[in-house]
Amino acid sequence: MSHIIFLKFGLTLSLLTLIALALNHPVDSYAQLSGILSGHVAIVENYQFQSTMGCSVGLQLTDSPPSMVVFLSSDINICNTFLTAFQNNNLVVSEVSFLLSPPPSPNGNWNVPVFAVFSAAISE
Repeated sequence: MSHIIFLKFGLTLSLLTLIALALNHPVDSYAQLSGILSGHVAIVENYQFQSTMGCSVGLQLTDSPPSMVVFLSSDINICNTFLTAFQNNNLVVSEVSFLLSPPPSPNGNWNVPVFAVFSAAISE
């Protein structure tokens, strides 16, 4: 009988410890990302935004581990900055905001996180 009580107590304590650790461990979420991201441009493509032309940019983030994201912009100057960075293999620093409901991709669905871009600067 005492073994069963000890086993139940041990399992309960283990479960509570696991829950406490899970609650104290922050989960990274792109939905919380709004700010500055940097990386190397992998691809720049023209993109139709409803009635406005713009660009979609595949960017390899410099964070560890590196990950691919997509930036969308309808500003021709921002698109030109990304194109210049791509041609010269420069690092780009951008002010972005995560899009919870991005416009559809030309191929159907985006399979990476998508961000709206407000500014882009080439980092020397």
